[in-house]
Amino acid sequence: MNNPSLYRLADSTAVEALVDHWVAWPHTFSPVPYSLHMLNYQKKTLASYLQNPEIHVKSSANPKLLGGPFVNIPVHRSGEVAQLLSRIENEHSPELQLAQDLTDFQNLLDNEALGQSLEPYYEKLPESLKGRVELLYDYNSRPIVRCIESLFYQSPHYKKHLQSLRLFSQTHDRARPYYMSTPRLPEQDTVEWNIPFAKAEIDELFKLDSQAQPLGFIRELLGLDAADDGKLMTLLTEQAPKPSQAWLGEGVRIRYLGHASVLVEHKGIAILIDPFIPVQPSQGGISRY
Repeated sequence: MNNPSLYRLADSTAVEALVDHWVAWPHTFSPVPYSLHMLNYQKKTLASYLQNPEIHVKSSANPKLLGGPFVNIPVHRSGEVAQLLSRIENEHSPELQLAQDLTDFQNLLDNEALGQSLEPYYEKLPESLKGRVELLYDYNSRPIVRCIESLFYQSPHYKKHLQSLRLFSQTHDRARPYYMSTPRLPEQDTVEWNIPFAKAEIDELFKLDSQAQPLGFIRELLGLDAADDGKLMTLLTEQAPKPSQAWLGEGVRIRYLGHASVLVEHKGIAILIDPFIPVQPSQGGISRY
């Protein structure tokens, strides 16, 4: 019997962690910051896009405006953006209410709390905050609504079923739309893997960086079937990873690995600065060395 071919993740394969189609980062992961971010940024940014999709796409293409609140989604897909906004307003109405309640109650304390006991204000807390916050004064005698994060993680506001990973082949360094302002819509050549971030299967995925596995194993891991092989194979390679050897030569060797990552080596000692190592784009990009 022939041994099956073994595959690992290609060097150009990128993986984005998503929370309800938005890239996961501190503002979209923890329930309270996510609720505030949804109300004050995501919702407003999508509404702005729908008012004038063309200007958003044009602005996204301007390097001087990189990082601005512009949605980089083609105009012909604006209907999908409208559906996403509608879903935010409906399915996330409890989170939007939480954000508004927190903002309003903080404003109430700012206007009324002048150093007196905050105990009576517990009775005035809205339902979304009751049992999950502490009222106190900070070192400058300013009133604060302190959200107890662990309790919100135990609440319905933490929706693990909306967590996922998006796998795709990155063609060049600037191929990805800006992560804060642009939600990720499904594409024909991407693999959308709905999985909570705490699942051990994610560890198995990233082992594929260096430990090749049969195609069937990878299919089963990602919940795919043979019909998905067309897009799956663009993410894989049979080539072994390039071996890395410690620098033992004279002086210091400095290597640029992409993004802001620099590897400094001297006499067998290696220091990695800013360990956010990007993928190697399939069609080239900023030179690595």
